[in-house]
Amino acid sequence: MSKKTSKDDEFFTFRYFNKKLEEHSVEEIWDEVKAYFLTFEDWFNDRELFHLIGYLVTCGERIEQLKDEAEGKSKKEFREYINKKIRQHVNYKISELDYENNSNEIKKVLLLFNIETILRMKSHSYRFSFNLYKKGKWSIEHIHAQNADGLSTVRQWMAWIEDHIKSLERINVSKYKDLIEKMKSINEININAEVFNKLFEEVQSCFKDQLSDDMHLINNLTLIDRDINSRLSNSFFDVKRDIIIEMDKNGYFIPPCTRNVFLKYYSKNASHLHFWGPEDRKDYYDEIIYTLQKYLPIQSEVSSDANN
Repeated sequence: MSKKTSKDDEFFTFRYFNKKLEEHSVEEIWDEVKAYFLTFEDWFNDRELFHLIGYLVTCGERIEQLKDEAEGKSKKEFREYINKKIRQHVNYKISELDYENNSNEIKKVLLLFNIETILRMKSHSYRFSFNLYKKGKWSIEHIHAQNADGLSTVRQWMAWIEDHIKSLERINVSKYKDLIEKMKSINEININAEVFNKLFEEVQSCFKDQLSDDMHLINNLTLIDRDINSRLSNSFFDVKRDIIIEMDKNGYFIPPCTRNVFLKYYSKNASHLHFWGPEDRKDYYDEIIYTLQKYLPIQSEVSSDANN
């Protein structure tokens, strides 16, 4: 109510109300406080407004300004205003967004994708956890990894090897028999950066058909908590899928669209559960466009790779 900002001192709100008391009665001011509270309570109880206003506040909009905008507007007019504000936050050709240059823009799109997905669950009382989202340090995760950057300790190398032995055994134990035996022969004594990097390249070659020239587009990206991301980092899809399922079972907050990605929910042909290939990326991109069509400007195809 006082419009205090982070730049104002700790007594700013006190001085605001102290001055207000010189001009208005306690009853008048308290009625105004209650009016604010009832507005916020109404927004909270309205499942759609809860999510859309929560999205805008997460994107940096100030809730008191939204409250001011609601004054004198019908609910329909206010919803139209909220939708217009959201369009301003995702006014991108998302096929042109790149992980290295547009991470904030991609995060906005993926967050809205999760929120709209929840709102489409008409029979659900489930709500996006803005509280956990704000407490966590969220980042963008590559669905299919393409390099070993960030893996630099013996413990990380051995954990990666153990996870990917299980993955290769599950995919085709006879086809990858020699590679699996080689991986099993490596231990904490004989491993070093050179040995691990060569091994990473060998394992990566098993998935070469699933790689494209640019894996930094939104069709290979999803939203995840950084603590979970540290466990997923640089693993291939099959291993990440196992970790996501395990952490979901253990009560970690996994955004619904991230869970859907690793369960192949968006893939029209989900016969190959161990890979995240070109068809998967195309189907995922199409689902983002379809879900956010009322907010996004007219889009183009994500890439030639996505259509092959």
